[in-house]
Amino acid sequence: MVSLIFAQLLAFSPSSALDTALGELVEKNVIPGAVVYVRVDGKIAYEKAVGYANLETMTPMTMDSVHELASVSKQFTATTIMLMVEEGRLKLSDSVTKYLTDAPEAWKAVTIEHLLHHTSGLPDYLGSDFDPAENKSIADYIKGVYDDPMLFEPGDKFEYSNTGYAILGHIVDLVGPDKFYGTLRKKVFADAGMKTAVITNPTQIVPKRASGYSKVLGRFVNEAYCAPSVAAPGDGMVSASAVDLVAWHETLRAGKLLKPESWRYLWTASKQSHEGERSMPYGGGFMIGRGGEKPLLSHSGGWLGTSTFLSSDLENDHCLIVLVNCDSGGLGPVMTAIQKEYPVLLPDM
Repeated sequence: MVSLIFAQLLAFSPSSALDTALGELVEKNVIPGAVVYVRVDGKIAYEKAVGYANLETMTPMTMDSVHELASVSKQFTATTIMLMVEEGRLKLSDSVTKYLTDAPEAWKAVTIEHLLHHTSGLPDYLGSDFDPAENKSIADYIKGVYDDPMLFEPGDKFEYSNTGYAILGHIVDLVGPDKFYGTLRKKVFADAGMKTAVITNPTQIVPKRASGYSKVLGRFVNEAYCAPSVAAPGDGMVSASAVDLVAWHETLRAGKLLKPESWRYLWTASKQSHEGERSMPYGGGFMIGRGGEKPLLSHSGGWLGTSTFLSSDLENDHCLIVLVNCDSGGLGPVMTAIQKEYPVLLPDM
């Protein structure tokens, strides 16, 4: 049976200047394809899939095409961590060395709370030596930065860190009832009604997966290979459709999955994230555009072959979902086109 949300998406097909703008981005080879969903004041204002999910087979993009979300994935990791806290499996005050027992002495002061808020001071494993095609696990990459100096004392500053969320995923692997992916699938995706959301790797068959692309010398090429061993780290690799993300928006609005105090914790920006040259009000897995009980939440993502954006204004029931299946500057033009027609969703762009 088709879900009510999906039926609504299929039934709504407006024509606007945004249609023209998105069509021109495909025609001019700026993007291979994209999905855009806009909700304003609780009503679908716009939904459109343009271009191609696969350029080799010329498969059209659809609203239920499954995209790799990149760093938009972090909010699902943060939610899973809070579930583990509520179940008593871990504490926010736990040192990472409780779980990474061979970590350097300097890491003892780093807590799970620091990891959630990007205030750990840990070096980023996605550095100059990172090769996604190399058959190494995320645990191996984390160990690879053991000898690197801390960026700052834990808790002193905000510095966006993929290492932190990779470690959070690893911790759930250790304490979760079904490791990271199983816990995420059973306790987050299922209860949120995200029916096609998965953690992916290149060997996996994912129905309706949108292929990812990069641009070389003005032409699209298949995204660079990412070894299966790099999958499921916690800082990315969740794949989902726009339909899934609409269900996630509804979950956030309803305050499902977590206790109210747990959501408040994730939706409160750290004081460190308001300070310094790289200030970016950030809670736990969410950028915070407006705090409070019904905040404005967002996150962007970029990885091999994908560029994504998700925004949920829980007070006004605004939602913006943008999924682009390339990593070569396609997100910016799409967002610019959206801003022209729906400025209320992107007031600071």
